Amino acid sequence: MAVDNASYLMQFVDETSFYNRIVLSHLLPASLWEPLPHFLQTWLRNYLAGNLLYFISGFLWCFYIYHLKLNVYLPQDAIPTRKAMLLQIHLAMKAMPCYTLLPTVSEYMIESGWTRCYSRIGELSWILYFVSIATYLVLVEIGIYWMHRELHDIKPLYKHLHATHHIYNKQNTLSPFAGLAFHPVDGILQALPHVIALFIVPIHFTTHLGLLFMEAIWTANIHDCIHGNIWPVMGAGYHTIHHTTYKHNYGHYTIWMDWMFGSLKDPLLEDVDNRDISKKAWFLCFVYIVLYLVIVEFGMYLVHKGLHDIKFLYKHLHATHHMYNKQNTLSPFAGFASHPLDGILQAAPHVIALFIVPVHLITHMSLLFLGGIWTTCIHDCIHGNIWPIMGAGYHTIHHTTYKHNYGQYTICMDWMFGTLKFVEETTFYNRIILSHLLPANLWEPLPHFLQTWLRNYLAGNLLYFISGFLWCFYIYYLKLNVYFPKGFASHPLDGILQAAPHVIALFIVPVHLITHMSLLFLGGIWTTCIHDCIHGNIWPIMGAGYHTIHHTTYKHNYGQYTICMDWMFGTLKVPVAEDNGLDQKAKCD
Repeated sequence: MAVDNASYLMQFVDETSFYNRIVLSHLLPASLWEPLPHFLQTWLRNYLAGNLLYFISGFLWCFYIYHLKLNVYLPQDAIPTRKAMLLQIHLAMKAMPCYTLLPTVSEYMIESGWTRCYSRIGELSWILYFVSIATYLVLVEIGIYWMHRELHDIKPLYKHLHATHHIYNKQNTLSPFAGLAFHPVDGILQALPHVIALFIVPIHFTTHLGLLFMEAIWTANIHDCIHGNIWPVMGAGYHTIHHTTYKHNYGHYTIWMDWMFGSLKDPLLEDVDNRDISKKAWFLCFVYIVLYLVIVEFGMYLVHKGLHDIKFLYKHLHATHHMYNKQNTLSPFAGFASHPLDGILQAAPHVIALFIVPVHLITHMSLLFLGGIWTTCIHDCIHGNIWPIMGAGYHTIHHTTYKHNYGQYTICMDWMFGTLKFVEETTFYNRIILSHLLPANLWEPLPHFLQTWLRNYLAGNLLYFISGFLWCFYIYYLKLNVYFPKGFASHPLDGILQAAPHVIALFIVPVHLITHMSLLFLGGIWTTCIHDCIHGNIWPIMGAGYHTIHHTTYKHNYGQYTICMDWMFGTLKVPVAEDNGLDQKAKCD
């Protein structure tokens, strides 16, 4: 196991070495950097790349807004002097060696295996990749807001660190070059949340580096004094107010943290109290509910895991609930069958969240009481399998293994902290269907493969007959002159060949098991639909009107769900207006 871990960590070292080689070999003679230790090579690469990014982005930004768009974005008297910009560059250059030490240290920690970074995007699904980026950026936003605010509120920190940046306190003294004009320690402190987030959220290595270095471009952007007015982005208009008032708009990427904590001032509403942004209140209420639930989910996970990991708490509190440790001992009534203090501790995050996120009283009370309904739901042993919900299937595993699936509403926290255990889905679905259709002695002795085939056979028959008869009842009795659907009336091998692409696609595209099964069985309903001779005429759907033409001409409209492939390969024939209605149905005889 240790060998596997070491080989995995070597992927990070190899990737870092690759980036070092790419940058340094194009900027310095090999004799100057190849003899250096790996850590110093990484720092030198970050230092040179940081300087290039700072100067290229800064000069291009200034050239565009001060020369190409002179008097468009800013009047002549609002453009900073050359002396002011040179002073900003001088200050940034003094701090740059220290700035670039931070990503170097973060890369060292990643290479040592101390963080939750992963090497390849393919290790996760694309959905989880984007979820992890969003979570990472939320943590960074929260961290930078509070770090920035404390650099103002704690007077010694402001006097000795942050005041260096705030000498640029007028519009005509700010420029894109001011973005990195900080005291070195100030700059490191404000970038520190990027590193702290590595220990909390699984994040792709190169994505982390990219987001960290993109800070240079973002800081250039928010110091150009041009208000882009893209809500809810914390653009330069907001940040210019921060530089002139010192007590507003501490946020980094968005205005949400300032809005939540009462420090927001809108550049378009400078004379209006910052709480008067009622036109966006509905959206912000939704954002607050999401943040509230994120805090509750995080808190309940930690409390629940602590009740297991701290033996004293488990023995005297949580063990009361875990005497229901088999599927046949769990019921919805077990949801509240806990020691009183255990229940209070697990509900405490709902109260703690009130001190962090502004939330409506009725909303808070509703979510708190709905938590009671949820605990009933997750103890019924029925696996709903709605990703990423922490349903009863997952919670049943928790009751039987004691060490997995501590989350409350979603599987995200367990996935992040490595305690997630998935439900054995195929076995579960076999049991659900076969136990309702056959005596146990007929299917339980069968091998797993035959159980799965029997389940699919019975489910396929049910789907065929139920969808077919319902369709017939509707269109034959309620809508006269339409014939019986005949979607499955084909040679067995013909049906298998036409369904084979569903299986082939599994070797090409990562897809969720239940999604694949659902799409495969829904194909049965679709074949019923396209044989009812009713032309729905919903572009670009390959409806029954098109498929009726296929049955009468034999050489058009081979597609299954859409007309796109037939259109591309010249086999499309569109049903004409006079073919609709009873004339078209007559062709089905």
